[in-house]
Amino acid sequence: MVWIHGGGFTLGHKNQAGSPYDFFNTTTFSSESVAIHDSIIFVALNYRLGAFGFLSTPDNSTDPHPTPNAGLYDQALALNWVSQHIPKFGGDPDRVTVIGESAGASSILHHITSYGGSSSSLNPNSLPRAPFQRAILQSLAFFPAANAGTELEAYDEFLFVAGADTLEELKNKSEEVLISANKLLVSKSPYAQFTFGPTLDNTFIPKPISILLTDGNFWDNNDGIMVAHNSHEGLLFTDIKAVENDDTFATFIRNSLPGLKDEDLEYIVKDLYPLEDGNARVLEKLLRGANATAELSTICNAVYLLDAFGAEESYKYVFAVEPGVHGQDVGFSGKVLPSTEIVAQTLQAYVVGFVKEGDPNRGLIGPEFPVYKDGIVILGSKENGSMIVQEGEVRVEENLNDGKKVEWHAEWKSDWIVNSEKAFANTEVSDIKGKESEIEEKEELR
Repeated sequence: MVWIHGGGFTLGHKNQAGSPYDFFNTTTFSSESVAIHDSIIFVALNYRLGAFGFLSTPDNSTDPHPTPNAGLYDQALALNWVSQHIPKFGGDPDRVTVIGESAGASSILHHITSYGGSSSSLNPNSLPRAPFQRAILQSLAFFPAANAGTELEAYDEFLFVAGADTLEELKNKSEEVLISANKLLVSKSPYAQFTFGPTLDNTFIPKPISILLTDGNFWDNNDGIMVAHNSHEGLLFTDIKAVENDDTFATFIRNSLPGLKDEDLEYIVKDLYPLEDGNARVLEKLLRGANATAELSTICNAVYLLDAFGAEESYKYVFAVEPGVHGQDVGFSGKVLPSTEIVAQTLQAYVVGFVKEGDPNRGLIGPEFPVYKDGIVILGSKENGSMIVQEGEVRVEENLNDGKKVEWHAEWKSDWIVNSEKAFANTEVSDIKGKESEIEEKEELR
């Protein structure tokens, strides 16, 4: 089992809270459940983050330019190392499962579609397969780079705050200067966004992920996937001030999708997520934004992947223990309160069964986990909206209909990436000191 940590591609590390390492902590489980964890080797990796891992320019065909998606290449190097060397530790390179949450899950998705898959002419040295056979993707969340102008703006501002005119000058800056510049740019990101992340580069990511999956351009040597999300993924990423009315909600969507066409923006605000009552309560307004964010950043990604792999080779669960916010499920990798112990143990058993045999029902201590075509698993501890789960139990529900909203997102999400207009931001070069106020002034001018 290879763990790729999350953190919005800007923070985190392999030992952070929520790591599946707790699955193998013998103090976590009863003597009966420890046995099902035998014979699994746990591997965790780090990768470059923020500007160090994902600084790029719109035109990466000219030199010099930063290597886009360097953080993903770090991961690929580690995964290939595991394939090559895991036999020395008693492991089987043909039974490698990757597991990741949030940006970690997004990373796995990008590896599944890397180079356009095995049939692509971009495939380096005609690689025969992806360096893993199974994948568990929890809260598969990412916002693709909105457009070429957004990438250039981040690149220019990074040069600006680091006091460099060119990439070569940037390379000669001290570690302290680069770290400070990176922290400043990330701190200036729009609410719940992170500035840096995977971007189209015509090589590792040749096309938008949704297009690659829809066209079948992905590695097909995987034995199966398990996809998961929480019941309220969007809550932590929704600013209540941004969803006060239709105008602020439209701005909220525009900030998330800078290249969105005006007619599509109106359709989202008026038809997909209408505010029926102008005097709606704060909670209703918040859920409006949270639902839009969840479907855009997480649920649509899951639907694309599940559809690509096929409903007979995939599994999906929804983590519905209240409040069901992003990242909550990874806290159930170890010991929990008695009220949710059954949920935690069942989730752990599902995951370990999938890792060992490709079947979450191995060592089953809860209800049978159906393949995606037959249903999904709802994990919860009490009534939670439309998902009813009895206290202290885990229940299998029928496959939820993701509805027209996900289907529509599946159509326009690729469109705004491919057709968005370029926007360029001119910056000047000086020292880091005092850049905070200067950047704020520039943002006001924009």
